[in-house]
Amino acid sequence: MTSTIKQKRDRVAIVGFAGTSRHLAPYDDDRYEIWCLNEAHRQSWLKRLTRWFQIHQRWDFTKANNDAYREHWEWLKEEHPFPIYMQEQQDDVPSSVKYPKREIVERFCQNYRRGRSLEDSEVSEYFTSSFAYMCAMALYLDFKVIEVYGFEMATDTEYRYQKGSTEFWVGIAGQHAEILIQAECRLIQGALYGYEVSRMINRQRLEFLENRYTGERDRAVKDMNRINGRRLENDALHQQAKRTELKQTYAIRGRELLQQEIRSNAVVNEKQGRANMLKDLIATVDNMHAGKDPGDGFYGPEGDLDPQLEQQRQTEAEEAAQEPSEGPLA
Repeated sequence: MTSTIKQKRDRVAIVGFAGTSRHLAPYDDDRYEIWCLNEAHRQSWLKRLTRWFQIHQRWDFTKANNDAYREHWEWLKEEHPFPIYMQEQQDDVPSSVKYPKREIVERFCQNYRRGRSLEDSEVSEYFTSSFAYMCAMALYLDFKVIEVYGFEMATDTEYRYQKGSTEFWVGIAGQHAEILIQAECRLIQGALYGYEVSRMINRQRLEFLENRYTGERDRAVKDMNRINGRRLENDALHQQAKRTELKQTYAIRGRELLQQEIRSNAVVNEKQGRANMLKDLIATVDNMHAGKDPGDGFYGPEGDLDPQLEQQRQTEAEEAAQEPSEGPLA
């Protein structure tokens, strides 16, 4: 396919769906190419574009189980004045172009290998998101400025596993071009280990401790049940005893067993409390890594997240995205 891009530029804005910054892309600055993906052509905030990416398999972009997918497939079948990069060129997608994955891997991934030794290893192809393919393509086409808008990878959905690859390609890109990440974006962002945060216990150890106290709780429950069984048996014997001295013996033993059962119940509760605490800590760690509210009740300017500020940002971004579109998508 002959290129329909009118001029060679050395700046590109890669635009995703996140409302925090998608509307901030330089749509009105002709020095930039604007790249977008998937069903975003339906959105009013996308004011201009020069290349499109639809990297999913054919069954995905041809499905018609809702209005968005049906409209997307009809849009793909139209002829557009820009390339649409896909896994393979599709005859019924006139603007489709095969994504040059093999050439990109040969150029940028040869030093990233997996195996027991360099001699016995394979090149690691690390693409777990559409952004990874888009960023790699920007490198392949020798763009000197790469700006990122509308990508957060912050929610605890598929984005959680996609974030590593996204940051991997941003890292490679930074060796060849200038990279701009929006201030609101959580990519390649975190407290400086050793400088701003203390050494932290890792999730694996928290899991180990939770399993340890859960096991100790289970053993304590068995011990409590054993004592309870002995006490109930003793109570039955107390009821059946005819002689006064024998009933007194069973009564004394019953009180002793009751005290043992109370103490064993306290042990069960203590082990359960420790296991619950560790389970909550694991959930807090997972939420922090996912960019969500840690769930520990601590908010404010020094907290991990300020829910009110987050909501304010999102509302402002959505309002800004509603501004009327100007100019054609070209």
